[in-house]
Amino acid sequence: MDVHIFNWISKQMLDLRRHEMNENIYKWLVMPKNLTETIKETGVQFSLDLLSESFDKPYDDENNAFHKYPIDTSSSFVRKVFLKGDNEPMIFARVIVPEQTYINYKSEFVTLGSKAIGNALLHHDKQVIRGDFEYKLLSSSDKIFNEIVELNCTNKEDGLWARRSVFILPKGYLLITEVFLNAIPVYPV
Repeated sequence: MDVHIFNWISKQMLDLRRHEMNENIYKWLVMPKNLTETIKETGVQFSLDLLSESFDKPYDDENNAFHKYPIDTSSSFVRKVFLKGDNEPMIFARVIVPEQTYINYKSEFVTLGSKAIGNALLHHDKQVIRGDFEYKLLSSSDKIFNEIVELNCTNKEDGLWARRSVFILPKGYLLITEVFLNAIPVYPV
């Protein structure tokens, strides 16, 4: 795949590059469905592996995703998970929860465990608004990509498509980045 994207792009820009990418990955990127439920629709046995969760400094490009929101992201709760199908990692997700948002929803985050954050906190609350998606073909110049390489889910020569969006909650904000791994199944009809 000879696609070179160094910045996060809009859906409109992604559509201009659609002919350069795998159609299945394109569907996963742009279909706004709940990823957990969509993975289940493919017929695989869904599971979530919690890789880590702790307070940390977000990456610079993650901080940039919050640029239009009035929130301090210098200290954030960072949650990393694999969404799996038949025990195979299909999506790597990284959630950035600014400290004030974490404080406002502490009981929900403390009890989240191996539950999908979308199902537990986001998709059932009509007051939660999902911001616009941004898209990127990740490469070795991206810190999140190198995390995935270290987890042995791809090699440095591969590129992986990702999408991200900021969720606006009644008492805060959070960012979810979802990286689509090579094991992603065919998107369900």
